[in-house]
Amino acid sequence: MADSKAVDAQMDMEKAISSLATGLAGGNMIYESSGMMASLLGASFEAFVVDDEMHSHVYRVLRGVEVNEATLGFDAIREAITGDGHFLASAQAIRDAHKIAFD
Repeated sequence: MADSKAVDAQMDMEKAISSLATGLAGGNMIYESSGMMASLLGASFEAFVVDDEMHSHVYRVLRGVEVNEATLGFDAIREAITGDGHFLASAQAIRDAHKIAFD
């Protein structure tokens, strides 16, 4: 919830901090959040779009960062250092870009 009566930085900051804190505390249900403004006294389509994006970022933070052999990419780092000096042509970069584009 936010006290702001406009889609502005105050609304974004208040909602983002409270949503992230709720998620980190284990809350898993969103109710009367997206698009709501002025302490739930009003609603805004613009705020709904901003809140949807904010929730996707909160979910991404809650998912965490997976670190393993596949995601670390040590071989790609070594090849970039000893090879062309960049990752753009590496097999892992091409595979990851394809995965992001088509998953």
